[in-house]
Amino acid sequence: MKKIVSIIYSFENVEKIADYSIKLARDLNRELEFLHATESKNVNWDPTITKYNSLSNVAEGENDLLVKERTRILQKLLHVKKVSLDYDYPVHFTVVPGSVSVVAKMLHERDDVEMVIVPFTTKNRMDVVVFEMIDDLDLPVYTFPLDEEYHKIKSIVYASDYQKQDVKILKRIARLAKKFTASVTVFHALKSKEFDAELKRNGLQEVVNKKIDLNDMKVEQEKAGSPAKGIRRFTQKSYADLVVLLKQNKNFFKEIFGRSTTKEILNDIDTPVLIYHQK
Repeated sequence: MKKIVSIIYSFENVEKIADYSIKLARDLNRELEFLHATESKNVNWDPTITKYNSLSNVAEGENDLLVKERTRILQKLLHVKKVSLDYDYPVHFTVVPGSVSVVAKMLHERDDVEMVIVPFTTKNRMDVVVFEMIDDLDLPVYTFPLDEEYHKIKSIVYASDYQKQDVKILKRIARLAKKFTASVTVFHALKSKEFDAELKRNGLQEVVNKKIDLNDMKVEQEKAGSPAKGIRRFTQKSYADLVVLLKQNKNFFKEIFGRSTTKEILNDIDTPVLIYHQK
């Protein structure tokens, strides 16, 4: 069975990241592993013993000490969380010196990872870490706002540009939706009311009905000034719990995944986002 890997970059938020990741892995019935790179300016807080440690500013030569200290913290914390959250699988973790680039390189060399979890927050510029994971990895990247509490996914929005790859991704989304008994809306943001787009919408709905093994999946489209604005507005209006994007079409995702647009989505949408990559 492949694992879910959660990236702990902001150590001061380690408890929030652990809570969210374990609950998601539990609901997906997947084994979970945490990876932490020590290169961070955050305060080193041990929530299991409720006191501050004195290792937040260490010299380069003391990196081994920092790795040992954070290993100790994670061992205690994850043991407590596993028991309190009724998680049946063992929880693994690795602490490495260096930046998140080290973690990305480690993930590149593995074939046992199904999905990577990376939280984001504008306060700690976590969006930079999210960008790096999206850019450097071919694995699905699940990112969530640290300010939001975890809750089970009941409604999923998939942002489509009416491409043939949609069917392959929608089959994966359908498997995910079944685990949560969630509905799925395939959404396309129109820049204008196009006859061709209407034909594609009807055609995709027919394909979905024939090829996707999920009863509660529909195709919708709305006019929007930009894909990002359209996705955000539709997500809010439909009370979606998860937005899914496919990084594959250069014309569409050059706009979606331009860094400023991605920041706009992640900072304003207040909804978890799952990014798949074309393979």
